[in-house]
Amino acid sequence: MKKMADLAADVMQVRSELARVDELVREAADEVHAARTQLADVSGAVHAAREELAHLRGSVFEAREELAHLRGSVSEGRRVAAEDAAHLHGAVVEVRKVVDQTNGVVETLGEQTIDNRLGVLRGLLSRVEHYQPTYGLAGLVATPQRESRDRAEQIARALGAVGGLRVLDLGTSLGYFALYLADRGAKSTGWDFKPDNVAIARLISDITGVRAEFHERTIDEATVEAVPTGSFDVVLALSVLHHVIAIEGLESAQRIVAALFERAPVMVVELAAKGEDPDLYWDAAQPEDPLDVFALVRDELDLEVLGSHGTHLSAHERPLVVARRRQVVTVGGRSFPYDEQRQEPYPGAPIGSAKAYRHYYTSADHVVKQYWFDEAQPANWRQIVNELSFFTSVLPLEDVYRAPELVAFDVDATSARLAFRRTPGALLGAAGPLALPEVERVARDVLRTLAELRRAGLFHNDVRSWNIVANDEGGWLIDYGLSGAVGYDDDIAGLLWALHAAATGAREAAVRTAPAPDAAAFTGSDRLLALHAAVAEGERDPARLGALLAE
Repeated sequence: MKKMADLAADVMQVRSELARVDELVREAADEVHAARTQLADVSGAVHAAREELAHLRGSVFEAREELAHLRGSVSEGRRVAAEDAAHLHGAVVEVRKVVDQTNGVVETLGEQTIDNRLGVLRGLLSRVEHYQPTYGLAGLVATPQRESRDRAEQIARALGAVGGLRVLDLGTSLGYFALYLADRGAKSTGWDFKPDNVAIARLISDITGVRAEFHERTIDEATVEAVPTGSFDVVLALSVLHHVIAIEGLESAQRIVAALFERAPVMVVELAAKGEDPDLYWDAAQPEDPLDVFALVRDELDLEVLGSHGTHLSAHERPLVVARRRQVVTVGGRSFPYDEQRQEPYPGAPIGSAKAYRHYYTSADHVVKQYWFDEAQPANWRQIVNELSFFTSVLPLEDVYRAPELVAFDVDATSARLAFRRTPGALLGAAGPLALPEVERVARDVLRTLAELRRAGLFHNDVRSWNIVANDEGGWLIDYGLSGAVGYDDDIAGLLWALHAAATGAREAAVRTAPAPDAAAFTGSDRLLALHAAVAEGERDPARLGALLAE
């Protein structure tokens, strides 16, 4: 029984294992089916790949044929390019040969030209005095009689920016100073009476490329007078004028210097002195004071000594001087230096279009007024001639209190100039507010002037704050261009308005807006209030009005 039970158990185990095997077989079948499906897909992909490969093989074949064609074309192009390159190379070689030949010819000609110029220059130098170095060409003059760079540097510093300056170098010698300044932008011209010196200076200019003009000229009155006025900005006369004095005489040299200042406002001079060496031909002719050469224009010049320099002639040093002409206006043959030039007597003067036809030159000592006249400005003629008539015809016969002093005049067809001694002080309209006692003093003085004009049968006709000068001593009435026997302007009302401007510091209007100003400005001065009241009541006699201000 036991055996049967064991056998039954074994059978059951086998059956279980067979069931498991069946299950594994089914799973394997499923996997085989899936594998077959995948294989079918792979087979399809392989087929497609084979078709694509066949297509690619056809494309590669076509590409190989195209490449072969291109290789043939490139080979042909390279052959043609090689032929063209060979042709061009041959042409370049020929051009280079021509260029080399041309350069050789140019260099040869250049060397020959420079050599010729230097040879000519050396020949000329062998015939002249080596007074200066040769500018820009070291070594051609081994030992110049005088070094020049130190003086040239001093001159350039004194002149400031030399670019564009028109420079005349008198007695230029070898042209050193003219070329030095030209090399720094000046427009230089050199004069020398020796032909060889002029030729040398021109050659140095040509070789160095420093452009300057050089002319053969003597320094005399006729030569200088032939130069148009204002032609130069600077004249150099370095160790030259003592020769002019010896040859032409001192008075002629003085006239030459004066004429030079009409042609240039600045001179730079180096002055030899009497006694440097009595054996020198020019020594005895020199004045005791070397500055006497400026005698005719000395009062018009400002002199600056730059330094002193030795010479090859003696142990004496010569001063290097810059002489600058002051601003000068000439009236009646007299020169009047001025500090300021304006087209109006004071800023904002109500003279309208006449401004373009008037100039006022002022200095500490003088005032010069210049009027131009034509059909457009007949009033200028009337005013300045009327004023001239007053000072030349009336004042010599009549004593007018504190009238300006006319010191010179001249009149021509187009203009007139009157020079006055300047009255110290400020125009009443520009002096600012004055204390009332000062205003009283100005009023007394102007009324006295008006009274004396009235006794002479004259009216001023232009009493304005800008025509009254005030200082610590009182007031001066100026500008008599409208004065005359007819009183067409109210001198007394004009004075009140001028005094009002002085008391308030307010600018007087060119056109009066009322017969008299507000009396409030004079509050604090009984005399000025009395003056204002009398004028308001119609009083116009300057003598009676002046009595109201008597101290």
